[in-house]
Amino acid sequence: TAERRKERRENYDGDYLKARSIQEDRQNFIDDQIDDWYEDYGYYGRYYSTHIYVGMPCTYTVVRVGSATYYQCGSVWYNQVYYQGAVNYVEIAAPEGAEVTSLDNPTTVKVGSKTYYISDHTFYEKIKRDGKDIYVVVDPPYGVEVDSIPDKAVETKVDGITYYQYDTIFYRKIDDSNKATYIIVSSPY
Repeated sequence: TAERRKERRENYDGDYLKARSIQEDRQNFIDDQIDDWYEDYGYYGRYYSTHIYVGMPCTYTVVRVGSATYYQCGSVWYNQVYYQGAVNYVEIAAPEGAEVTSLDNPTTVKVGSKTYYISDHTFYEKIKRDGKDIYVVVDPPYGVEVDSIPDKAVETKVDGITYYQYDTIFYRKIDDSNKATYIIVSSPY
């Protein structure tokens, strides 16, 4: 749920073992399905992205959301993790609550009475502050259909059903006779 994702991010203090214990149930399942490449690097495909960087791959901006610190490179977000005493960076979905002043080519989708703005696979709600538009990252609403998923989404199977996971967001593919789309679903774990 959105609250659990937010709590995980806020409570993460960079301690790899602590993060591991918080997500143990999910990690045990993933351990059984991840290939040896991930195991060789010690991350075992857990909550962290499969794209791990020893140093930042760009010039970044430090962004604080609540008590958590993130690193932003354009539309890509990173979190620090520590492994065997070394700092590493992992790509994550934009953290809930982060704010930006503009979006690149956003599309809109209306769910109930709310309008969401989608840019680079991230969902935003627009607010006004001091007469200016501010876009706030929100968790994507379940059931929304999107045309594509992040390139770095990882395919995983749970009870014979194929999901595509990017950070804490899960998608299911819908095959239509015209084209394939994806629907955002809750975690199958």
